[in-house]
Amino acid sequence: MYYGRGREIRTPDPLLPKQMRYQTALCPEYNIVRYYTMPKNKSIDSIMLDGNFCSEQILKELRTWIKQLLLNGIRLPSLTVFLIGDNDASKIYVQKKIQACNSLGIQCNLKQFSNNIKIEEILSEIDYCNTDQNTDGILVQLPLPSHLSTLEICSRISPSKDIDGFNPQNVGRLALRSPQLRPCTPKGVMALLDFYKISPESKHAVVVGVSNLVGRPLALELLLKGATVTCCHRLTNKLEEHVKKADLLCVATGKRNIIDCEWIPRQCTVIDIGINRDSSGKIVGDLDQEKLVGNVYAYTPVPGGIGPMTVTMVLVNTLEAHSTHLNLQFISPTST
Repeated sequence: MYYGRGREIRTPDPLLPKQMRYQTALCPEYNIVRYYTMPKNKSIDSIMLDGNFCSEQILKELRTWIKQLLLNGIRLPSLTVFLIGDNDASKIYVQKKIQACNSLGIQCNLKQFSNNIKIEEILSEIDYCNTDQNTDGILVQLPLPSHLSTLEICSRISPSKDIDGFNPQNVGRLALRSPQLRPCTPKGVMALLDFYKISPESKHAVVVGVSNLVGRPLALELLLKGATVTCCHRLTNKLEEHVKKADLLCVATGKRNIIDCEWIPRQCTVIDIGINRDSSGKIVGDLDQEKLVGNVYAYTPVPGGIGPMTVTMVLVNTLEAHSTHLNLQFISPTST
């Protein structure tokens, strides 16, 4: 494993180099984890892509990195999280990120603001963190109160400290096939696929839901990996026909059962990124998981699929930003 200069890991299985100018060039470097012995599947016919297990393996390597920092007397990474307003879900997500940072040894500073705070005050706080040499990463928990501009706030964060990867410069670099800090949920999806040796290359990937936070950057990530990508949204006609052609289906609509699981091909890998609650209060995805098991090649559970991967990618991005700021290089003892 290779750390440093904002780069994550070089593995023994690198992507192909850039192709001819007018072809779709694969990303020259992207692999977050190597492969480990997989736990036995509960399902006989379908592979469950266990985000909890994958996250645990990544965290083992990140802890090795932290130990190397301590042994060399280098300051530990520092993340500042902005929590604005009183959104209950946001409070839960922020608490999970703080706990994850604490478990790894990352210093996490929480800045809380009232629902009616003026945008000028938020921008001023971000400016301070941008210039603070002891702050490696900045994360503004979304969604924001309606009177605040998400674009203006995300644009103010320094691209080298933008842990969520939502600064327009970072999104632009992703579109231009020269990524740095990447949005955490799409990055988590790609890491999970890589972990289970499911390559998007040359496959037809269908992304349903094209939000700025998940669907759009995920489509760009899949393009980097050589997939042929179809993006579907609320104005898409004949959604069923697109789903039936998918080798890889990624669903992030935040609404239950927009897609009938009977549309999904048997050979398809299904990534359910949705988070909902059913009538009994149970957390569920956008799809009916019971109908996926045994009827698709692979699927992510909800919960326990993309959720833990997203939190882990926050840590990966923070460590990557820290390495870039201090011009560090680390070679993991587990490197092959």
